[in-house]
Amino acid sequence: MFGRKLVFIVSIIIICVFLYLLAMDSLCDQGGENFIFGICRITDLLPF
Repeated sequence: MFGRKLVFIVSIIIICVFLYLLAMDSLCDQGGENFIFGICRITDLLPF
């Protein structure tokens, strides 16, 4: 039972991080690199 909860929580965290990086990638593409300096360098490395 504990293993299922752990897998579920880790999956939710991974999905949230993916969606956050996707949103930041979109923001950086629109020229918002002054908003968050480091995240745009990270999102430049992502394939999407």
